Amino acid sequence: MKDAKPKVPTGPGRGGHASSSLKAASTRTAARVQGGGKRFPYYPWLDFGGAVGRNNRTKRPFMKTGRYIWKSYAENQEKVTAQLAGALTRVVIDAGLEVS
Repeated sequence: MKDAKPKVPTGPGRGGHASSSLKAASTRTAARVQGGGKRFPYYPWLDFGGAVGRNNRTKRPFMKTGRYIWKSYAENQEKVTAQLAGALTRVVIDAGLEVS
């Protein structure tokens, strides 16, 4: 998320900064990064592209892999994997199990 946030364009108006909508979210079984929401419904268009507006006149090339969140994840995948493996190892050790 820290890597993606500065890459998201800022809007022209006060408070119109879609980058402020990037947030980490988690549940008991999943962790995710999300962007957009009620205040920034245009965020998916910024990240992935497509056509929006009256008669779909405003176009941005569609990118299946996105421009910000997924691209940043791909660039940092090794680091994320290492941190996840370390955290899981600590959980196993704290549970009193052996790590081989």
